Amino acid sequence: MNAENKINLNELLRIELEKEKTSKTNLDKVNRPISNKINREMLVKDELLKIILEHAKEYPQFKNESSVYEVKESLSFLGKLASDKFAPFFLIATLTIKEYFKNLKIIADKKKRKQTREDYTRKKAEKAIDMLCDIQDYFFNFNDIDKENVYKKCIDTIIDALDYEIYLTRKKTITPAIANRNFDKSFYSLLEKNIKNNNLTPLELAKAITRLRVTIRNIFNNKPNIRTKSDKEA
Repeated sequence: MNAENKINLNELLRIELEKEKTSKTNLDKVNRPISNKINREMLVKDELLKIILEHAKEYPQFKNESSVYEVKESLSFLGKLASDKFAPFFLIATLTIKEYFKNLKIIADKKKRKQTREDYTRKKAEKAIDMLCDIQDYFFNFNDIDKENVYKKCIDTIIDALDYEIYLTRKKTITPAIANRNFDKSFYSLLEKNIKNNNLTPLELAKAITRLRVTIRNIFNNKPNIRTKSDKEA
């Protein structure tokens, strides 16, 4: 009986030693330092290039090799930068680039005198306000009748609501200056906050962002990207 117990104890001890050995091996794997050979700078440039080309895919002018090369060159300033916050960085960058392409299209449509749905709706709302004012003055302008005063107040509420919506659409009017400022400000804030080991001065960073934006805009408008000229026009 004692011999059997001794055998069982030895077996249990062997099993526990094996478990401890396995656990230590797994812990060593977890604690093993991660290789720092990943070129984060290339990842930033490549990913931003993909984002830009993805949002430019509906425009044929961005599909030729020279355009891709120009965009890639305009991102070369990121070669001096490194980022360890890829997820939030690229999410905000995507939203900024998407918004800029949207604004470029709005500006281009205005130049072609195209009326957007927002323009059409705003004009309809302005006409509706005029009609409601006429209806109110003609039918519900009797202060001594309570029932009709209720209708008058209802019309006032609708007119106020429409006025506010019209104000909001006008406030959102996009001009080239607004589109440029929004892009530059958003990208500068993004890079300044999320990029570490920055070898660029604030002025150099601002110029590089402007050059990127001008490159995108010129390709969108089918204009040549001449560096000296672009820098002056930015």
